[in-house]
Amino acid sequence: MSSLAVHQEMRAAMCGLFDKQMRLFISHIHEEGAVALAVKDQLQFCFGEQVGIILAQDIPLGTNWLNWLKEIQNALKKAEMVLVLFPKT
Repeated sequence: MSSLAVHQEMRAAMCGLFDKQMRLFISHIHEEGAVALAVKDQLQFCFGEQVGIILAQDIPLGTNWLNWLKEIQNALKKAEMVLVLFPKT
């Protein structure tokens, strides 16, 4: 069986696990933005519309960091799963 066939079979099996879209929040520091985006892209490739993903960088900082913090808190409350990326330091 080719790796593409295995991937398609796994994706079909995983899609059957969710009866609705799962919401995922990916938390990361600014310097890890490219890694977070790569993880998001890969998860969307694997699971398609079954997973709705919000990155911390998707929430604009603006001029008032308290509003930004409230937006982050709201996104976390709505998320059913949180993935935290830690830098290698």
